[in-house]
Amino acid sequence: TQLQKFPNFLKRRKENARIFKKLLGNQTYCSIQKCDEDSSWHGFSILLEGSLKDKRDYVIYELHQNGIETRPILTGNFLKNSVCDFMNYEISGILKNVESVDRRGFFVGNSHINLENQLLKLSETIQKIYKNIN
Repeated sequence: TQLQKFPNFLKRRKENARIFKKLLGNQTYCSIQKCDEDSSWHGFSILLEGSLKDKRDYVIYELHQNGIETRPILTGNFLKNSVCDFMNYEISGILKNVESVDRRGFFVGNSHINLENQLLKLSETIQKIYKNIN
């Protein structure tokens, strides 16, 4: 029964993604994920840029203060997870991209309901944080 609802769920998620891209896609203070048309847009990843680049904790704190939940992108830098103490693994080279995503990135969820107002609040809040820093 749930699978019958999937096409409409996917359509709404993609509509939310269009709003997200319109609001945050061309900002100097962040970059967003790039997905093709086949993406289900589980959520929205944001990397802070410019004067917000090193302010991730502050931005997340301010978003939380404004009722906006965030999560790390995937697990952040998984190598910082204590489970790695129990694993046999090797690292090849410097993981600068992983570190960059871990320091600058966060994720906000998507849904099968219209999130236009919530995405507008997200955009306005990040823009306000940016203006307060500059």
